[in-house]
Amino acid sequence: MTAVGVTTVLAVVAGAGQSVTVPGDVAARRLVAEREPSAQQTCRTVDAVIYCAFRDFEGRIDQWSTLVGGVLRHTPSDVAGDRYAVRQRLLFGTTTDSVSISPPLGAWTADDARAGTPGAVPVGTKWGTDQIGGDAMLSFAGHFAARVVTGEPPTEASALSVCRSRAVLVLWLAATATEETTAALRSLLPRTGGSVVLPLLDSSLALSIGRQEVSVVRSLLDRPADQVGQQVIANWAELTRPETGTERAASLLGTRVQGLAAEGARC
Repeated sequence: MTAVGVTTVLAVVAGAGQSVTVPGDVAARRLVAEREPSAQQTCRTVDAVIYCAFRDFEGRIDQWSTLVGGVLRHTPSDVAGDRYAVRQRLLFGTTTDSVSISPPLGAWTADDARAGTPGAVPVGTKWGTDQIGGDAMLSFAGHFAARVVTGEPPTEASALSVCRSRAVLVLWLAATATEETTAALRSLLPRTGGSVVLPLLDSSLALSIGRQEVSVVRSLLDRPADQVGQQVIANWAELTRPETGTERAASLLGTRVQGLAAEGARC
């Protein structure tokens, strides 16, 4: 598929979201673009991280790498030097009543395996400093941070494992990646009631971070990021353990938990 083809598919699908029948040839092309994009993309390595994008979006690679570098700068050297990849993904599907669709993780895993980028973190087409773009940046930062913290690519299981201390660490790494992601989190919180949900490309797969974990991150954002980063690196092993609690994470990072966990909280 050419760059024009990708742009055409995106334009047609935008209209299809209003129950417009998608032409058969466009439906076939969008299926390939969604499930097997690697053959249509250009990849570039920046600071040992592989970035793959559709031709129309190659200019975004520098922006993605700036954010990724921001996540990795507050991690131990062996973690920062691990093998990571980022691949642009398109996610199409029929949605009704704002019900999100499930991403085709199996097809994406197979595509990444063929392309030599196993465990690549998906990034979409939305990006910017407005509300929609900011939310998208923060979600990508969160899922990349989760990949770093858990050691696993985005799946339902890995998303569910981002709880307690891990949730604090993931959200703090995402929020401090750039000035824009910090601003995005501050913009998001008044709209969420104190918890944070970071969907993967607007899909049903999301990181869900509770009020207590968010309260810890909010307090950490009032301190210099490099100061907190030193504590993160020094306590990385304990902070990334699934069993480490929120109160323990707060103590390790020199702060306290505020408020009670929400009733029925997942973690």
